[in-house]
Amino acid sequence: MLGGAAVTVLALQGPGVPHGPAEAAGVLAAWAAARDPAADDATCRVARVDDPPGGSSREAPCASRDDLLCALASADVVHVAAHGDHQPESPLFSSLRMADGLVFAHELEPNPPSASLVVLSACEAGRGTARPGEEALGWPSALLALGVRTVIAPLVAVRDDEACAVMTDLHRHLAAGLPADAALAAAAGPTGTPFVCFGAPWAGVDPPLQSAEAPA
Repeated sequence: MLGGAAVTVLALQGPGVPHGPAEAAGVLAAWAAARDPAADDATCRVARVDDPPGGSSREAPCASRDDLLCALASADVVHVAAHGDHQPESPLFSSLRMADGLVFAHELEPNPPSASLVVLSACEAGRGTARPGEEALGWPSALLALGVRTVIAPLVAVRDDEACAVMTDLHRHLAAGLPADAALAAAAGPTGTPFVCFGAPWAGVDPPLQSAEAPA
């Protein structure tokens, strides 16, 4: 757990990602499966930012730009399945595509995230471009500079179906208590999927994970 407090997990999907709904659902199912229904204290809360009221089973809509920024500012763990684009000439204009448009890396500064772990399941989201005498700039550096502890993202394009399987497995290991780097190695290592763990070590739960009801 993060300092003994509940871990809030949010999953978002962008448009045009065929396995996005399955990936978001698989991420949350991995955390939900690790919960102990008999626990008195909520140590994990899981939700999808586009969960419809009453838990309807209809296909959820894609998340908006505001959904992403709000998720980063309110949750401990944020997972984003979306299309990504790295701009080597202007790396802070690297983007994630949401339902109502692009979110650029430079837009994070006015809206500092509170999330400690951010997983960007988006092509090239882990890339950075270094300028002479400066650190590599891109989504990972932007998030880490604003206080996110750990970022997991791919360096190159990743097949949608492969990302879905690996990311579901990643969160299963995270929910079981593995540190982020070990969880990624266990999930992506066997397939060689090019996701990278940036930043400091992260472990959000103490196994076995116990938790209670997710918010409506």
